[in-house]
Amino acid sequence: MSSNTSPDRATRRPRGFFLFWRPGTALMGSITFPIKALIISCMFLLPVALLGYYFLTAQNTQIAFSAKERLGVDAFQRLVPISGALLRIRDLSLVDAGGHDAKADLQTGKAQMEAALKAFEQ
Repeated sequence: MSSNTSPDRATRRPRGFFLFWRPGTALMGSITFPIKALIISCMFLLPVALLGYYFLTAQNTQIAFSAKERLGVDAFQRLVPISGALLRIRDLSLVDAGGHDAKADLQTGKAQMEAALKAFEQ
């Protein structure tokens, strides 16, 4: 019986496969079980630690963005009286230009505008 495939040849793997894994198998073959367990546990904890770091970085970015949003809302709330006074001045100047006497109200509106600007600057 002529056998072209010997048991050795059927189970043989390419040399590149063994060359790739040779350092790892040599390391694992030369150390005790507790050290192996520690190495494997650390390898599993590494991605978890990396994900935790990325999560905390993302959360800190969101917190910083929220702080900037709060500053913007505060500035916008201080601008509301200015825009209200400005609209009042515009409306009164249109009334005055239409032939109605609104000069006294226009002066009051300008005073309100100046007070709102001073309050905004502080």
